[in-house]
Amino acid sequence: MKTFLQIACIFLFSSSLFSQSDCTPIPEVNFPGGRVILSFDGNVHDDDDILAMPYATGLWWAAGLKDKVVQVEYNNHVCQYGTNESDGTGPGAGDDSQNMRTSAAGAISSFGYNQNIFYDCETQGNASSDKMAAEIEKSKASDPLWIIAGGPMETVWRGFEKASNGFDFVTVISHSAWNEAHLDCSNTHNWNDLKNEYAGRGVYFVGNCNGGGCNETNGLNDQNGGFSSSVSNWNWMQGSTKEYNRWLFSRNPFGTSKFDPSDAGMSYFLISGGPFNGGNKTSDHNDARDLMENPCTLISPKTSATIDEGFYYIESKVSGKVLDIESTRETNRANVQQWYNGATDNQKFYISPGKPGHYTIRSMQSNKYVDVEFAGLAPGTNVWQWQGNGTDAQEWEFISDGNGYYHIISKLNGLYLNLENASTANGANITVFTNNASDAQKWKLKPITVSTGDIAEGTYYLESKVSGKVLDIPGANKENRANVQQWALLGVSNQRFQISKGNSGHHTIKALHSNKFVDVELGGTSPGTNVWQWQGNGTDAQEWKFVSVGEGYYNIVSKLNGLYLDVDNASKANGANIKVWTNNGSNAQKWKLIPVGSSSSLKARISPIVQNQTVSELNIAPNPTRSGQRTILNFPALKNGNAAVRIMSLDGQMVQEKTVQARAGNNEIEWATDNLPGGVYLVGIRLDNAHWVKRMIVK
Repeated sequence: MKTFLQIACIFLFSSSLFSQSDCTPIPEVNFPGGRVILSFDGNVHDDDDILAMPYATGLWWAAGLKDKVVQVEYNNHVCQYGTNESDGTGPGAGDDSQNMRTSAAGAISSFGYNQNIFYDCETQGNASSDKMAAEIEKSKASDPLWIIAGGPMETVWRGFEKASNGFDFVTVISHSAWNEAHLDCSNTHNWNDLKNEYAGRGVYFVGNCNGGGCNETNGLNDQNGGFSSSVSNWNWMQGSTKEYNRWLFSRNPFGTSKFDPSDAGMSYFLISGGPFNGGNKTSDHNDARDLMENPCTLISPKTSATIDEGFYYIESKVSGKVLDIESTRETNRANVQQWYNGATDNQKFYISPGKPGHYTIRSMQSNKYVDVEFAGLAPGTNVWQWQGNGTDAQEWEFISDGNGYYHIISKLNGLYLNLENASTANGANITVFTNNASDAQKWKLKPITVSTGDIAEGTYYLESKVSGKVLDIPGANKENRANVQQWALLGVSNQRFQISKGNSGHHTIKALHSNKFVDVELGGTSPGTNVWQWQGNGTDAQEWKFVSVGEGYYNIVSKLNGLYLDVDNASKANGANIKVWTNNGSNAQKWKLIPVGSSSSLKARISPIVQNQTVSELNIAPNPTRSGQRTILNFPALKNGNAAVRIMSLDGQMVQEKTVQARAGNNEIEWATDNLPGGVYLVGIRLDNAHWVKRMIVK
């Protein structure tokens, strides 16, 4: 067995051979040199590792020592490899194994680690043990190995068990009495088993010293006292100008009760010197802040680019071809490929802000989104289009690579949009893959001039593509809170809307009869929020963007919440409600603007009921009548209520209107036709959802 002096000399020798990093770290960085393996559980019991694992990788990156980390294993609470042992309990409730995978993907994306050094012990357990054994066997005086054990000891045991040499130059560090004593299940091994088997073969152990001896080189007090504390001590991360710190803050599974990356404290201990160079055994949030807010100056993490919202061709650097939806398909599951730029709509994509720091990419042809197939996490997962669903599979980060090119990174898995096999062929497939720094993962955004709402100010009917009916305020109600619905086009004033320019490319939509604005009810931001009319107030709830979707139709998108004006349940019925909803590419979200006064357009679209005079419940006598003659309008009603009576010209202009009190049963209204010039008119009566229309001839 080596003495402490012998071991110290080995690591002092190795420290003299290795520069600390390629940049100038903060003075506290005093890493003794060598390689580092990080081992975590997180899938069972230790929800703190959902945060501690990515935090530890961030500390090594910030110290300029990322390349010293040769392996990161996680989900290491296992009895048998190949099983999901997530307990789904605790603050990180849900699939804790998946929570750890999400943290791993974020660490890879945020700090630029090679994905190939990360091992999920539940699915890659044997490979992880093989990797650890290989690193142990590579160990020598000039290249020692440090294993930081942040979980139970069984997977570390399996790594040692597969190794045949190199033990003299390996140190295992633990700070948790619980981890050291815990057995995953029967026939597994703990800290004492490791020491009893391998200390005599040269491995040095630094373990928990809560029972005493914390001043000794091989004693490390539990880091929970410093790296686990009140959330208020760590709020600097949430307000940091550095995206990676804000992301790390979001990974805390404990909410407001505490902030606990405690197992990352062992990494700080080693970064600051470890057992032989005076490493900090009592580091806390202030130490973490100094390092994470002052990373090495020559190494910086990826920085999200800001992309102007609009339509683009997305061009591959390796081929010069552009993203393309196969065969101009508009259905879910249509594949994303590359093709020569033919300036077709299936090659035009609308990029708009999504979740913080991310964007969505929507096909102009189909209104569907570039999406990671089945939300896959593995490198090589296919990319297709899918209707908008608000998931991370449709969220993308743009990282500038210089010279006008970008990496496009999935929020879901941290993988890069990738041209498969770096092919230059038409039809080559698009996947997501581990960052490989190749041109196959670099894309240029080429802006396209596409009409996205540059419409003439004026008065319009807004016709739904799904139903052929138009926006309508029921009963010509002029009050705030009056609902917005659809109804057959009658050309009446409560179906006419004045569209005017608003702010930043948006428009307002004002009901002509009431001078009130189409408005998102109560400023709601959730899909399904109702739409009503409200007096002008200058808020984003009354601002709308018109986005051309071809064939003369538009999506009408709320500035307030990014949701789309939508016919509820894609109904074709009169009275169907209008709401805002997530973009789904359906005809229920496509609207045509019909200018008021376009008589030929109006006659082509006017309600078939009016055209064919199929409603017999309304009787007019006499008909024909004469100007100034007493005329009786007779109609039935199922209940009492206010009935709106309107006289309109055939081109939809309002001539006379008034509201009368109707009663259940037969109703007769005497109507004065004074001042009505001779001609043909439409008489319309509406009572709640009942509607009668008939022609009236005045001689």
